[in-house]
Parts: sequence; structure tokens; C-alpha cells
Amino acid sequence: MSHNRLKLLGLVMGCLLLAGLMYGQSIFGSLTGLVTDASNAVVPSAKITLTNEASGDTRRTETNTDGYFSITSIPTGSYTIAVEAQGFQKWERKAITFTGAERRTLNDIVLQVAGTAEQVQVTATVEGIAPVESGEKAAVLQRFRNFGRCGALELANDGCWGHGRPGAACGPNFEGSFPSPGWGWSGQVL
Repeated sequence: MSHNRLKLLGLVMGCLLLAGLMYGQSIFGSLTGLVTDASNAVVPSAKITLTNEASGDTRRTETNTDGYFSITSIPTGSYTIAVEAQGFQKWERKAITFTGAERRTLNDIVLQVAGTAEQVQVTATVEGIAPVESGEKAAVLQRFRNFGRCGALELANDGCWGHGRPGAACGPNFEGSFPSPGWGWSGQVL
């Protein structure tokens, strides 16, 4: 091999070696964690928000079915992490600082059950009110009241069913009698 080729090969090998060393000195960090509730059960689909406190940039993810989450390629800086899930109070931690290629793990995220502050309001409107006292209803009620006087129930044709007792009356204007014992019908309304 020629001398120039050896120099070129050495230069390429040196660059590859430096690139590998520089990769290890990355400026990006990563954050992983586990979200549970007060009973130590995992919370799937919890929304994770990581916010850079200086720039306001946000990164979002969700926990998987096992309650784990991971956010990678986090630039150096100070961050606030917020965790929210339906039915739970919001959890938040501030001033999480990443310097260089740090790998952080948060396994102490415990969500508390939210209080029930629901308010139910019921409203109703009245469409129309039917009159309570009508002539037809009053007549039916009068017939029913008369039932107690004679032990018989007045029929719609103004007759009377009775127990065969002579002189049984089914109304103030009933005139008639029951000639045979047992149930029978007789009489007219005057």
C-alpha cells in the first residue's frame, strides 16, 4: 500500500473512533417511569406531559397497559412533569434537571382518586294541566259513595244489583225491590 492510502485509512479510523466517543457524550437525556394508584395498581393510558421550564417546549406521551412510559432525546435543562388520568387528581413534579446524557427513572408517581364534584340539575316544564273535577268524574264518585249505603253497586244504566233484600236502595231516587233471594236486578230511577 502506498503511504497516502495508509494516511487516509488512519484518518477514517480516527474519525470513526472519535464519533463513537462523541456519541457517548450526548447532550440528550431520557426519562422513564411507572404510574400507579394508591392501591399500587398500574394506571394505563395516563397522559404524561414534560415541559421545559425555560422555553415552554412540551413533550407528550401516555403510559402503556403496564403503566410504564418513556421519553427520549430530552435536551439539557430544567423540566416539569405532569401526569393526568381520568378519575384521578393531577400529579406534578417541578425542577427535574437534565445535564448531558442522563437517564432518569420515576417510580414514585402515585395518583390519588379524584373527589366527585359532579352536579346534576333537573328541570321540568308543565305542558298542560287537565281539570281534576269534571261532571263525569263526579257522577262516578257519587255512585261509588252510594255503594256503601245498600251493599249494592249502581250500574251505568242506573239499575241496581242487590242481595235480594227488600227495600235496598242504590241512590236517592231509586225505587224498587228485590223479590227473590240472591243476586237480582229490579227497579228504575225516578
